[in-house]
Amino acid sequence: MSSLEVSRRRVMTLLAASIVTVPAVASAATRSGRGPALRTSPSQSAPDGSALLAPLTVGARLGTWRVERISPVRHGAVTVGLREDAAEVFYLDICARDSDPGAPAAPGRSDRFEVFVANLGNGSQPTDERQGLAAMAVADVLRTNEHRVSVQGILTLRERLSRHADKLQRSV
Repeated sequence: MSSLEVSRRRVMTLLAASIVTVPAVASAATRSGRGPALRTSPSQSAPDGSALLAPLTVGARLGTWRVERISPVRHGAVTVGLREDAAEVFYLDICARDSDPGAPAAPGRSDRFEVFVANLGNGSQPTDERQGLAAMAVADVLRTNEHRVSVQGILTLRERLSRHADKLQRSV
């Protein structure tokens, strides 16, 4: 194989690395005192997902996506709505991390959370690659905040589906 050949996986890895640079730079600036201070202190409890996702807010850019919505904890998860250019809004659900070997695999994962693409596929639909990359970028933001912020009521995906399945069914 020539050293000039580039695989699709390599391109996607490089794209993901560039996407997660934005929150990493913002986090580094905050820690160094050059950026805005986080709104939370160590182990502060937050009523919704906004502190968990700082510095992201509605209207902020995350790589090529714009944040359209950050929900409070609802039915065991924080939902983030993102849009890329003129595309439809897509949703990511932030759930508690499920370390059981039989747990569903999320495209985005941090120490305490998993970020699932909410495509209503019950694991049967392939994940859109761009949306999967967005889930990885959101997980990177979570890593910067998850040990400083406590958000009550977040469930693992399996707990969420078990307790709230009737409320999570949306018509397509």
